Amino acid sequence: MERQQLERAAKVISARNVTPNVKMVTIGWDSANAKLTLRYYTDTAPSDDDEEFCEIALAELIAEFPDIRKADTACLLSRGPSVEHAEGIVYTSERGEA
Repeated sequence: MERQQLERAAKVISARNVTPNVKMVTIGWDSANAKLTLRYYTDTAPSDDDEEFCEIALAELIAEFPDIRKADTACLLSRGPSVEHAEGIVYTSERGEA
């Protein structure tokens, strides 16, 4: 699986699976372990909807990329990386897409 393909798909999928509370979405891909990490960062405490959309986005990515063997999600209050310093950004609320 090519990382560019994964990032393109993650941009589209995450953009349609967010609430207004989501500030940023990042992905990480560990090719050695075939593990995808999906993180949603929110402006306020994550709601049930935020967490559900994060899980839905992960399920869509797994369905599209059968190479994914392991996956992890987290929906976190935005104390994480700033937009300027984060890696693997696929969505930001400022632009709608990374």
